[in-house]
Amino acid sequence: MKFFYYLLAVLILCSFAFAEKKSYDRDEARRISKVCAGCHGTNGAAPGHSIPTIGGQQNEYLYKTMLEFRDGKRTGTVMAKIAQAYTDDKSQLVADYFYEQKWVNTKVKIDKKLAEAGKKLSKECADCHGKTGKGEGVNPRIAGQHPFYLELALKEYKEGKRGDVPEMDLIKNFDEKQIKALASYFAGLK
Repeated sequence: MKFFYYLLAVLILCSFAFAEKKSYDRDEARRISKVCAGCHGTNGAAPGHSIPTIGGQQNEYLYKTMLEFRDGKRTGTVMAKIAQAYTDDKSQLVADYFYEQKWVNTKVKIDKKLAEAGKKLSKECADCHGKTGKGEGVNPRIAGQHPFYLELALKEYKEGKRGDVPEMDLIKNFDEKQIKALASYFAGLK
């Protein structure tokens, strides 16, 4: 019985140590993520139309993206420079911080006819992003992003500017109107 109480005490003390470390990591994550607010908005809710909302985004996707910018696998004038300052651990802290934030949908009014046309094109997107567009793991949430940003991202995939992503090859056959429709559809999902 004495052993049981000893083990219980050790487990409780370990849990306090872990909780304290996690709290410290959160504070450090908040501190190093402040630089992101200039473009992505406070808590990752992007105020503009050409920069993605990252608050509430998939953790694995955010981490992977930070590393891709840092390692030159993904182009970006600002992000490629900023990401250079982050180690793998710091990139993970940034991803953790923004993942924990509340997702904020775009407030842009969506053209319903255009979105309906996009819905017909979206079937294959569900394999990675899910039927609701909320993504999972390394597949980002695209539901509720600004349509202009989604359109830009789709065009970059079409032009091969976002690295070698075989899953996005289906976009290469889409024309500009189809890309706009697809972006409208996913932007309208909440």
